[in-house]
Amino acid sequence: MEEFPVRVLFFKSRDCVFCEPVERMVRKAISRLFRNELVTLNVFDVDEHNELIDEYKIKSLPCVIVDEVPVISGMANEKEVEEALMKGVLHGASYRAERLEVGAKQVFIEANLNFVKSINSKERIRINIGDYVHISNLQLATISLLSLDATAGNLLYSIGKLAGKTGAFTGLLYDIAPSLGDPYTSIEKNFRNFLIAIERFHIKQNELGVFDARNAEVMEEDKDYGRIRIYESAAATGVPVIGEPICYFTAGMISGLAEAILGETVHVAERNCWGLGASYCEFELSLSKGELERRKTAIHAKKGIEAREESFSRLIKTLTRNMSQSVLEGRRIRVGISDYTHIMNLQQQVTSIKLADPVAGFFLKLAGKRLGRIIAPRERLSVKEAILELKNYMNSPLSLMSGIHSNCNIERNDGERFMVTIESCAFASGQENIGVSLCEFETGIIEGFMEQSTGQSFSSREVECWGLGQQHCAFQVEKERFS
Repeated sequence: MEEFPVRVLFFKSRDCVFCEPVERMVRKAISRLFRNELVTLNVFDVDEHNELIDEYKIKSLPCVIVDEVPVISGMANEKEVEEALMKGVLHGASYRAERLEVGAKQVFIEANLNFVKSINSKERIRINIGDYVHISNLQLATISLLSLDATAGNLLYSIGKLAGKTGAFTGLLYDIAPSLGDPYTSIEKNFRNFLIAIERFHIKQNELGVFDARNAEVMEEDKDYGRIRIYESAAATGVPVIGEPICYFTAGMISGLAEAILGETVHVAERNCWGLGASYCEFELSLSKGELERRKTAIHAKKGIEAREESFSRLIKTLTRNMSQSVLEGRRIRVGISDYTHIMNLQQQVTSIKLADPVAGFFLKLAGKRLGRIIAPRERLSVKEAILELKNYMNSPLSLMSGIHSNCNIERNDGERFMVTIESCAFASGQENIGVSLCEFETGIIEGFMEQSTGQSFSSREVECWGLGQQHCAFQVEKERFS
């Protein structure tokens, strides 16, 4: 999980005669040169995603882009494909690390600062509804993304690790255990002290009002190895069994915290999870990657995208039901702690993804679009009727009480275009003007809702956002002329 793969994008269309042979060559080259470990391939049909043509300035097909740098355009032979990929991947590895460092950090540092203001100074970020969001909203976004993007887990781990190394919580750990990182103490003893400090970490977080998890417990420790169990985490509690662990961000966060304090690389792997049928999340830590491999008793391989997609509808329905029962009926998902978590957690794990990796941002929009189609009315509606249903859903008690946003207003410009404006969006509230819109998941929900309820194609894009300098979020929605 330490290595984050370079992303190769392959763009094709049904009418492109060169696309199929070049795609075969690209797949073969990735398998032979990189053994599919360093490189992940994403294939897009521009007939289905025509917005990508403008996004990536595609002029001819097939087109191959490695981390936003075009390396192949049009027909190519095997040698040209291999040379282009090798050059692009070598450049992409360092470029990706730099973008992660700069991009994701912009969001979660601001989220941390806002959290400090929110807790210490009692300065609410969202004056009208408060600074908490239901944990099911976090789970819906992350699991939807995982169901579409094969490399999302690695990305979440990397973002979590960066958050752990540079966020506000290293200071909290030093407050809990002042002797941590003592240069006159052996690394093994400091490591054991870190494990013990983690036990108090979540309790201390809850005293501050984070509500990321109820508590943690050290289950085993041995020199440079430890096993920590976390109870009632916001990322996973209540998630149905999907056959794989899902707390990538948490694993990365623990690794980053440990590295920042100990000055050593600490490898972390989630061994048990709600997604595997447990009622807790359990992580193994070691100063030696080989030690984790040696102790591994069961292999929980990441499922393929196809397997994840098969269970997607079931997952979404379960999480939506969990949220409805918790918010509207008072049935607690987390019996020992609130079912709400600070919006900082949502922004660190979800909002930062777009800046760390624009392609993941696109996948996040697709994930929201699929959710929008599931929650939309089943019967066919006129555009006018669908807009009214969308407004009713966005202003429903479930939406407002879950803390995902407050008031939603829809202004219709003409028969084919309208503007959706929402206040206090959990994904973006409090963020600085960084020149980038941040609410990809919400953008997709609106688009998917309109397409499902009308049977027509719509495009949605965020035109106003906290990340663009406004203190609300607005989405321009229009019916596509050629559906």
